[in-house]
Amino acid sequence: IFGVPVSSSILYAGVEINIRPDEECLCYTMPVVIVKCAEYLREYAQGTKGIFRVNGSAKRVNEIQALFDSGPDYGQSLSFESYTVHDAANLLRRYLNSLPEPVIVHQLYYLFRKVYEEYQQDDEGLIRAFQASMVYLPRAHQALLIYILDLLAFFAEQADQTLMNTTNLASVFQPCILAHPHHELSPEEYKASQSVVACLI
Repeated sequence: IFGVPVSSSILYAGVEINIRPDEECLCYTMPVVIVKCAEYLREYAQGTKGIFRVNGSAKRVNEIQALFDSGPDYGQSLSFESYTVHDAANLLRRYLNSLPEPVIVHQLYYLFRKVYEEYQQDDEGLIRAFQASMVYLPRAHQALLIYILDLLAFFAEQADQTLMNTTNLASVFQPCILAHPHHELSPEEYKASQSVVACLI
């Protein structure tokens, strides 16, 4: 499932979840690796300093990746008991970075950048414009974006303990969420894309 398009891998390594359980039913099929890592992190990584930035064990992360990459259940029965929260956080990042396209697909890169540039002084307008822009994402990517942003917002709220505020989280996740189609970013462009991701969080 690593390096495989989301829309393909969820056909054999996906789980159906309601990504907004406290609101109206919004059911999507999500990559099992994302759901397993996120659920473990929500339960055990609260308040963990440097979450998503501190490295786990490369050996253990490779072991977990191999389990999620192997049938027949592609990690659905995996227990994280032998691993750390940093292992799980690293695996989640590795999966996202391995995708052929970022979570916000290349085709919509300029749309999200334009929305931010036009509405950055208008919070309510910016939220509405981003919500409208998400409709254009492929369904699998739309679900993944909502799910990942919700997870990052959960940890951003604990920034006084984790030291990972929205800016720090955006610097870690920008390459896999909103990457330039030609992978050529000047420092200014890179910073602008980070600002978009921070705003989305």
